[in-house]
Amino acid sequence: MSSLELDELTVRVREFRRTIRRAAEMFHSSTISVGDYDPDAHGSLITFAGVPGYREVERYWVNAPFAFVTIYYDPDANEHLYYVVEPELDEFEADLLDRLFSDLRESLIYRREMGDNTAEGVLRDELRDRELVLQYLRKNDVTDYRRFTPMVNEYYADPDRVVETVERNTDIEVSEFD
Repeated sequence: MSSLELDELTVRVREFRRTIRRAAEMFHSSTISVGDYDPDAHGSLITFAGVPGYREVERYWVNAPFAFVTIYYDPDANEHLYYVVEPELDEFEADLLDRLFSDLRESLIYRREMGDNTAEGVLRDELRDRELVLQYLRKNDVTDYRRFTPMVNEYYADPDRVVETVERNTDIEVSEFD
């Protein structure tokens, strides 16, 4: 990578960080009162008729009432099928989700100035940082989404600051991804 390309990449990363920080500040300081989702009052988010040719063996929620898993069995083929059922997205929601994934992928790859580091090294560092934060949340028994979500949002807005804070306040050791 030439120094001109590296400089251009560095500028893009800084602009992206600035945009994310501004968005995080805007969302952090605004409040929207939204009640809890109630399937009885709001209707079901999921419609699922099953998988033809299979017999359902087990069903359980993985993120009630938003997603469940069902395990099927096909006696003719003697095989099990693990099937995750989530709400279907309309065209707008699917496009929005694609954009979010794309933005997150770019931020994952370009969130740090690579310097002499390879893309693999950057990804390894990112995985280490994420594991550190998740271990911190687990160690501190952060299981309620109202406590979990702000820290995850803060991580996406300023990952270096969150990692530094976690490292200062914990003795967690993180495995290396080699």
